[in-house]
Parts: sequence; C-alpha cells; structure tokens
Amino acid sequence: MKKWKWIVFIVLFLILLFPLFSGIYLASLVTRPPWYHPGLGKECSSEQIQSAPKLCISNPELALEIPFEPIRIPYRDSFLRGWFFPKEKGSEHLFLFVHGAGGDRRNGYKYVSTFLKAGYSVLLYDSPNHGESYNDGKGISYGFKEKEGFLKVLSFAEKKAKNIYVFASSAGTSAVLLSHKDWKGRVKALVLENPFFSLKRLIEENPTAKKLPYFLLRLSYFWMQVYNEFEPGMIQPGENLKDFPEIPVLVSHGTEDKTIPFQHGLDIFQALPIKEKTFYKAEGAGHCRIWNHQKKAYAEQISKTFTRALYE
Repeated sequence: MKKWKWIVFIVLFLILLFPLFSGIYLASLVTRPPWYHPGLGKECSSEQIQSAPKLCISNPELALEIPFEPIRIPYRDSFLRGWFFPKEKGSEHLFLFVHGAGGDRRNGYKYVSTFLKAGYSVLLYDSPNHGESYNDGKGISYGFKEKEGFLKVLSFAEKKAKNIYVFASSAGTSAVLLSHKDWKGRVKALVLENPFFSLKRLIEENPTAKKLPYFLLRLSYFWMQVYNEFEPGMIQPGENLKDFPEIPVLVSHGTEDKTIPFQHGLDIFQALPIKEKTFYKAEGAGHCRIWNHQKKAYAEQISKTFTRALYE
C-alpha cells in the first residue's frame, strides 16, 4: 500500500512540475531562440550567409573590403561595439543601422557601399546582448533593453555627423519606436523594415503557440519577467506612438515574411500619427530580404525618404 502511495505522490509531483518546466522552456525559446548566437563567429544567420557570406568567419574584420574604424562605446560595465565607415571627404549625413533580434552589425553590411556612394557615412553596431557588445547573459528582449543601447549609439553618431538617418530592421524597429520620446529632434528620417506591432501578439499568432494551452504561455511570460526582467505585454511598439516625431518615415514589409506577418507592418504604418509616411509593399520578399529581393527599387524609396528630410 505504501508503495502505491509513493507512486501516486511521484506521479502527482511530476504532473505539477510539467507546467512549471514547460513555462521555463518556452520562456527560453523566446529569449534564446535556436538562431541566437552572441559573438561574431562562424555561426551566421541565413540572412547574413546570403548577403555577406565573407563575414561568416571567426574574425570578420579581416574580410571587410571597405575602410572602417572599429568603435567602442562605454555601456554599463562594458562596451557597445561596431564599425564606422566614414565618407572619404567627410559628410554631414550618417546612416545608422539597427539590427534585429539575434542579429549583429553584419546584417547591415550589405547597405554600406550603396550609402557611402550616396554621400553618407555608415555606422553599424551590435545591440546589447548581441554580437561583441555588453552581454548580461539574459538573452534577447526585443527592444526593451536594446532601446538603451540604441540611444547610446545615437549620442555617439551625433559626434560624427549633423544629420542622422536611422534604418531599423525587425526587432530593431521596436528599440527605436519604444524610445522615440528620447530621440525626438535628433533623427532626420527613419526606415522601419518588417516591424512587429506587439510582441505578445506576435507570439500568440505563431502557429505553434496557438496549439498550446494559454496557461503555459502565461507561465512563460511570468518566467521572462522573473529572470529576463521583461514580459511580452511590455513590448508593444505599435501602442507607443503618441507624440511621434513629425519626420519622414518609410515602413517596409515583405509579403512573404514568415517571421513577422505582413499585417504587423501595415498596422504600424496606420498607427503612426504623422503626415510624412510611406508604406513599401515588397511583393515576394521574405523576412529581412527586401534589399536582396528588389535592391534598386528599395534603395530609391529609401533615398526619397531621406531626401525629403532635408526639406522639412
């Protein structure tokens, strides 16, 4: 009889532990997804492999074919690191690239030569907990912590050029949108490529998440709050647009984006309370693939957005 009591006790104990550990596991999938690889090593994202395969080595600086300056910006007890590509004869204009979740400065390398030729200096950097920048070991926060890093880099960029033009991709758009009250009057124009409207909505729209009991998702949100210091309900860039700066903004989204559904980009565009905004619908382009898919047309649209800023 005692043996059966112990068996029942163990079974009940395991049943209680299952949701607990399931919640922790789901939280880790969000903050440390399989494609999250801090550092600048051989492990590149599929987008990096496609657009800059030469940089997928243990020391990518050896493969850079454009003159650059390594940068190191003090941040907490470490640094934010990146590459600065100065215009040869100097420039009042600077193109600042903000990569997405799990990415790094290499995601922006494909834009460097085009914008140098157009008269911009270019600044690429690794967000906090990405690449070679400061890392607290707690993974991705989809803009919640990355926004602080963006503002630090923006202050650095202002020492390099008078006019700053920001290009943010994927979760990088969240870092920029969540901090807009802190950079108002400091950014001339903005590109938001494949943005998400709300992290909670993005997670719960995922086909796999839809199959899970909602209480498991709630448990994962709880563990994110406990360990990672944020939960998805706190990351709602589309709900944070009141008093947005009246600057030219280009919102772009690929119709074949399987990571962030196309509707998120449309909803961000519609929520922006400004007049100078344009939506670029990239037919057939996947996540972070618009430049690869239709470079000429996309570059022209970005250029128009940046040029409008000069006449504001």
